[in-house]
Amino acid sequence: MLRLWPGWLLCAATAGLLGYMLGFEGQAISAMIGLPLPDAAFWPQQPGSVSAWREAFLAAPQAPPRYLALHAGPDRLLPPLLTLSLGFLGFAALAGRARPLMAVIAGALSTAAAFPYMLFDLRENAAADALFSPRALAGPLDPMLAAALPGLTLAKFLTLYAALLVVTALWIWRLRQWRRARS
Repeated sequence: MLRLWPGWLLCAATAGLLGYMLGFEGQAISAMIGLPLPDAAFWPQQPGSVSAWREAFLAAPQAPPRYLALHAGPDRLLPPLLTLSLGFLGFAALAGRARPLMAVIAGALSTAAAFPYMLFDLRENAAADALFSPRALAGPLDPMLAAALPGLTLAKFLTLYAALLVVTALWIWRLRQWRRARS
């Protein structure tokens, strides 16, 4: 029998890290700048929103170093952990079945679906750091980075939703198979 507890532990740790980032660090930085964090906006920002965040970070000099620390610490760990967690959840959807190869394929499919999310999230963090670091705030706004940030945010969330859709579909398929076997 497959032992799945390390994967469930990974998922719990990932959820805990996400909760810490959203519930504590993200809220604290948002309170300092008076706006939601740039990388927490679920829909692409308006063209002037990068300028609004820039002004908010300039008005709260303690916020940029803390934002950079968030990206250098927990937010550097979250994308790979979330990718691995989604891969495990895809694997777990079909684990314990008569065909273990199907579970491996499901895990690989889920991980492959989540991998673009990880890349977009890490790139988005780099763009946000380049826009809102103390050094960047001391100079003029980089228009190319300001234009790229909303697109990276949108790509991050769309790829995350696609990966979640793959995992959900695998669990729905498992539930249907289970119901069919019981009838």
